[in-house]
Amino acid sequence: MRSHRTGGGRRRVLRSVLLSFMRARGMPLPGRAERTDRARIAVIDDDPLLVKALLRALARIVPGADYRSAHDGFLAGALLASFRPDLVLLDVVMPGISGVEVCEHIRSTPDLAGAAIIIVSGHLTDKLRARLATAGADRCMTKPFDPGDLRSAVLELLQSTRATSPVAGRAES
Repeated sequence: MRSHRTGGGRRRVLRSVLLSFMRARGMPLPGRAERTDRARIAVIDDDPLLVKALLRALARIVPGADYRSAHDGFLAGALLASFRPDLVLLDVVMPGISGVEVCEHIRSTPDLAGAAIIIVSGHLTDKLRARLATAGADRCMTKPFDPGDLRSAVLELLQSTRATSPVAGRAES
């Protein structure tokens, strides 16, 4: 990492160099470090193949967005705190903390409460859908899902979320 020496002999790293270093290594960025108008989308699912497929689909649906993923509910908490997404695609059945608990956490945390939540699960029953709606999910999609339905939901929810709570505005708070 590039740095320079100060008059007192100490080393300093430019902010832009540090942020580039952290991004290149997938390190979480502090909430206020990166001011951007790009949509922020988190994918939380314990199936790595599905996460990869969702990230590819999202890159076509929302080109230029900032995407992050977590593979269980515990890692989701750390990701959500540092990333503060506009949209979360969330599985229900995961090791550790369930998707329902993650959904409740998002809605009860002021910095996250404005995020849209799409549940993507193969285990949706009417009872679970009702519980997820109560927990704050905006949409529920059953695996396997129709790509057109995913596209419609992502674009609609991002448009409404970013219209009422833009990323740049949230980063300043």
